[in-house]
Amino acid sequence: MKNLILGQSLIEVSVFISLVGIVLLTSASLLSDALGSRFIAHEQGQVIIEQMPMRDYFELPEQTLESFQEQYAYPLREDLSVKIERSDEYPSAKVLDSIWQLLGRRVEQRMPLNNQYELSFWVEGQSESSWFKFIRLHDDWYPTAADQLVSTPQALVPSSYADIAPIRLLQDWISLIPFSREFASESFQLGFVDDEVVPVYALEEN
Repeated sequence: MKNLILGQSLIEVSVFISLVGIVLLTSASLLSDALGSRFIAHEQGQVIIEQMPMRDYFELPEQTLESFQEQYAYPLREDLSVKIERSDEYPSAKVLDSIWQLLGRRVEQRMPLNNQYELSFWVEGQSESSWFKFIRLHDDWYPTAADQLVSTPQALVPSSYADIAPIRLLQDWISLIPFSREFASESFQLGFVDDEVVPVYALEEN
């Protein structure tokens, strides 16, 4: 009787271990596929959002999942879609916009505020919310003319607004006082922006 009970227990334990093993193997396979798919999507998303500002600037078409599949042989998921948005919906944009409005007459070109890029991945039929998303705030500024290398940054220097003829004349008068030559308008330049990467004297020494 004891041997019968022991044998039955061993059979039940073997069946239980087998079932648990099958479940674990199946779950591990599904988990591996899900993590692999998410990793690939993450990798593609980082490349896409990294290139978005550059593609906007040079008016290039947006990178898509299909182009990744064609160029780099990435596996393509038919149920996965990408949504790309560009906006100024972030708190500091409203504050900066009011500042640019005050400085608008002095600044020839505003620095862009419509520079928040949002990339969302959607899986069809799974959820109303996005699978995951990337958000990037792009803060680069590209001058369209050589003089903007000086004029635009100069508008952000408060002392540049005092660089007017009456103030320069006052500086020149003050520089006539002994020990005050440094206040001359040619020496003490208000709001000065040096656009030379390497000083001239450094080039002459070499």
